Amino acid sequence: MGAGTFPAFGPAGFDPVYNPASAAPPISARALKYDPSIRQFVLLDERGNAIDVDPVDQIVAIRLTTFVGQSGSQPTLGTRLLQITASTAPDRIPQAARSEVARVLSDLVASGDVRLVSVNTFNGENGRYIFTVSYANLRTAPDRSPVATNLEVAA
Repeated sequence: MGAGTFPAFGPAGFDPVYNPASAAPPISARALKYDPSIRQFVLLDERGNAIDVDPVDQIVAIRLTTFVGQSGSQPTLGTRLLQITASTAPDRIPQAARSEVARVLSDLVASGDVRLVSVNTFNGENGRYIFTVSYANLRTAPDRSPVATNLEVAA
């Protein structure tokens, strides 16, 4: 007979049953915020606290704002939007961009983490294109009716 943490009238002790209702609520996973405009993680806000986001939002931001071949450690990570804008007829770019964004986010969509809302294409300066991707993070919305998040990608 093993000894518990509470004293008893002999060699054995008594451990009361843990009450799970008294436990602190679980903390959801968080990730450092990635800022595509500077291509780095934003470490601190004005009060010195780390800025965090849901990991799904971080994954989407990194995948959509990194172009294939840009990461030495993961050369296949990212989108081919630069190649699409360089080699596709202008009238076919919106459809090609939608297909590419759907390809990049396909595993997140299949796992139920993300719902792709829309991909809009705008003409930018100097022949560049601006892609606005709206997606919904289904992991953070308990009622499965989340608000869409917009992310701009220039290519």
